Amino acid sequence: MITFIKSCSDDKSWRMRYVLADKIVEVAKCLDREAIMQHLVDSFVSFLQDVESEVRAIATTRSAEFCKIMDGPTVVKKVIPALKKLSTDTFMHVRSMIHKTQTGRGFVRESLVHSSTHWQFQHN
Repeated sequence: MITFIKSCSDDKSWRMRYVLADKIVEVAKCLDREAIMQHLVDSFVSFLQDVESEVRAIATTRSAEFCKIMDGPTVVKKVIPALKKLSTDTFMHVRSMIHKTQTGRGFVRESLVHSSTHWQFQHN
């Protein structure tokens, strides 16, 4: 399954990347935490940085939910910098999706609290 996911995330067709970005949370629910952290996080961040605005936009709409799956340090190190760049994206559609789906920075706080609590609970 991991090989297929990597193949889709690197596919030349933006539509394939779009579909995977759209379904990333559902895909993550089928994987264990280690596989998510090793393989899916980097794919997700690449969707946030994709050359196609549609892929960036759909990944943005899934970011709050996907961040809840990750641990806090990973969110801070990998996802937040990518989202910050999207807040000044050249395409208005991408910028509007950040504001529409994230409602400012509240989602980051919520995701960090949820993921940190979840991570601490699993590692204590």
